[in-house]
Amino acid sequence: MKLSFSTLGCPDWTLDEIVQRAKEYGFDGIAFRGLNGELDLTKVAEFQPDRRAGTRAKIEQAGLEINMLLTSARMMVPEPSELADSQANARDHIDLASDLGAPFVRVFGGAIPGGLSYAAAVHRAGENLRALGEHAASRNVQVLLETHDDWIEPAFTRRALEAANHPAVRVLWDIHHPWRIAEQDIEETWEQIGPWVAAVDVKDSVEDFSARLGYRYVKVGEGQVPWSDALTLLVRNGYDGWLTFEWEKRWHPDIDEPEVAFPHFRSKLQELLSEVPRG
Repeated sequence: MKLSFSTLGCPDWTLDEIVQRAKEYGFDGIAFRGLNGELDLTKVAEFQPDRRAGTRAKIEQAGLEINMLLTSARMMVPEPSELADSQANARDHIDLASDLGAPFVRVFGGAIPGGLSYAAAVHRAGENLRALGEHAASRNVQVLLETHDDWIEPAFTRRALEAANHPAVRVLWDIHHPWRIAEQDIEETWEQIGPWVAAVDVKDSVEDFSARLGYRYVKVGEGQVPWSDALTLLVRNGYDGWLTFEWEKRWHPDIDEPEVAFPHFRSKLQELLSEVPRG
């Protein structure tokens, strides 16, 4: 498996610092979720059309890949004009990913509007995902629906993927959220969405009801998520894709600095993977 980190974890680093640190810490790639204080990557100077080739070359010359672009696009948007804007932004990110050689673009399901049935939400999400899948397929990119917000129930996510019914629409499995928030067993989650999993997010936490979320993020291996079991499951099922460290420093400034958390993740994942039974 290949290891990357999301730039959500290093909001103050420049592109040069991101590339330098990724190489120094032994990562294989970078997942971009913001740069230079801007979350919309299509607005970032280094990702403008006339600079994309140079940015891609800089990253590739360091022996790194861009494995994913993470957007704020949502499939559930009540206002038609806002939905159109969200879909347009997702398409722009797909075009950017294609130019940068990134295989994946992440989108959210989004909050299901009040009064909308689950069946209608699944149908609507499937239509919107399929439309993005058509655009992505022509650019050799895949759209990944993350197990997030109102879509952390794996059976619900599976139904959306079945409704989309498109080979360029897959799943970004944030293992933490269904396990922690929806209290879903990891094995059972894989049974629901395993065939669609194209990438995996990694983070850890401990229960803490004094915290706003009811839990606190901690370094991988220092929390309660059963990562040894999760990695064993992935290996057993032939998953050999990206593991992306999502350290939410931008949203939680009190957690450890990336200079501490990133190299720790790299060494801990290597340790855990070395202990996974093979064959």
